[in-house]
Amino acid sequence: MSRAVWKVRVEGVERIPRTGPLIVAPTHESFLDPMIVGAFLPRGLRYMARRTLFVKVREDGSERRRVLASAFARWAYVIELDREGADRDAVRKCVDALAEGDAVLIFPEGTRSLDGEVQEFRAGVALIALRSGAPVLPISIEGSRRVWGKGRKFPRFGAGPVRLVFGEPVRYERPTRAEDAAADLRRRILDLRGAGQTADARDGADARGEAGGGRSS
Repeated sequence: MSRAVWKVRVEGVERIPRTGPLIVAPTHESFLDPMIVGAFLPRGLRYMARRTLFVKVREDGSERRRVLASAFARWAYVIELDREGADRDAVRKCVDALAEGDAVLIFPEGTRSLDGEVQEFRAGVALIALRSGAPVLPISIEGSRRVWGKGRKFPRFGAGPVRLVFGEPVRYERPTRAEDAAADLRRRILDLRGAGQTADARDGADARGEAGGGRSS
């Protein structure tokens, strides 16, 4: 349905490991992104997401669970992140899920891009990769903001096209720094968009983009 309704064009599905732990790391510009990745990933998927997506804080400081969002969180086994990039319990749960052989989706940018440009990557996804030893699957999503971008309550049907590109999985090992691994992952995603030269200049990677990581087998 995604192909027809939102004109999703998919590349690189053959690169996705079908089994074993996997950190799924897409770019982010729409509420639609988790659903698009889940629809085309040929295996089960868990999600790491900010708790504020599922909980509304009232003016008096009390909290109310969002009914539909919370139902989705339970159904998808979402790992809720209380303080973005600083929730040790969520990181532990993510590492535990990877140790069980699950695939876990984490947005390296942390928030949606307004204009579709790839934002700087936060170190959280790299820290989890280094701690778990799991390979990271770089994914580029372009055009989903035209379907359901920031500020829209509902998606546009018939909008698009959306381009979804799966890259080659990559492993990062110590003593690689998390910041270097995050920059390398961003460069790889820009390469999927045909913007490798821009990535090299912006992130300080060398001509090959080496930052201590290597492609997984």
